[in-house]
Amino acid sequence: MPAPSERTPWVIVAGGFHQRGGMDRANAALAAYLLDSGTPVHLVGHEVDQRFVEDRMATVHIVPRPRGLPGLSERLLRRTGIQVARATVARHPRARVVVNGGNCDWPDINWVHAVHASWPVVDSGAPWWTRGRNRWLKAAAVRRERTSLQRAELVFANSGTTRCALIERVGVTPGRIRTVYLGSDPSWTAATSEERTTARAALGLPLDRPVVLFVGAMGTDINKGFDVLWQSWLELAGSGRWDASLVVAGDGWRMPGWRAEAARLADPNVRFLGFSPDVRSLLAAGDLLVSPRTQAQRDLVVVQGHRSGHHLRSSDGQHRGFTTRIARPRATRA
Repeated sequence: MPAPSERTPWVIVAGGFHQRGGMDRANAALAAYLLDSGTPVHLVGHEVDQRFVEDRMATVHIVPRPRGLPGLSERLLRRTGIQVARATVARHPRARVVVNGGNCDWPDINWVHAVHASWPVVDSGAPWWTRGRNRWLKAAAVRRERTSLQRAELVFANSGTTRCALIERVGVTPGRIRTVYLGSDPSWTAATSEERTTARAALGLPLDRPVVLFVGAMGTDINKGFDVLWQSWLELAGSGRWDASLVVAGDGWRMPGWRAEAARLADPNVRFLGFSPDVRSLLAAGDLLVSPRTQAQRDLVVVQGHRSGHHLRSSDGQHRGFTTRIARPRATRA
């Protein structure tokens, strides 16, 4: 067997390699798989789990992420990714380079988690300067995405929907696309009654009340769709026939506003947890996972929720009809 220094390495350029976000978790899983198979890997990203830093087969390149300057952060990631890829391929001509969408322009493998060109900015209520910045960042992301994907030798899409968006909205030729659906940790099975009891006790939730879950970022861009869920929740709570609890995991600019709205309504059945790193325990406590996102791409938390035995409700980001879908009768979990 060749020494590690003689094996063909891979380079992965991504925002993060950790367990605190769906895309970051998927990137970490790819890195872990390659390392476990004995492949040297260069990881270029803003945040990297300590396990990769300590792995002798991994070379970690941390890229600064200046607070409040997402455009600069993206440029730094792209520049560092190109530098590392160029140096690695110069030493190992057969090295493979994986990038995500438009984060780095390199003509090899592009693994697409979401297509910027297929979903709009949804940021009503945000300050005017934030709305302007969001549109500037979106336009730049769409341009970089198109350039990078047109150069890619092979494009991996995480769902059939993503594949269609790549073809219809970006112009990627179908022959260069491979669809590989996201998986989930095989240990994430349906929670046992003991796990359910423990998870609910940790959150202070009663055992005899249905629990609806929302997991997602709550920044100025509301593409995750919490506003849609909230409108439906108000209708259901006002009906006098709704006894479920709502647990919201996620953080961002809009979180204080939503918390204040819930406090104004004095609804004891709504809980805002903020950022929650232990998604598995959160899923163990719930009965129904909702994902009313406007982004059409496949969401890893939905995959995890499905594997954990959850009933799922999603929408196209429109409030119309979503209330009925949440309230639809469902089987009781064991």
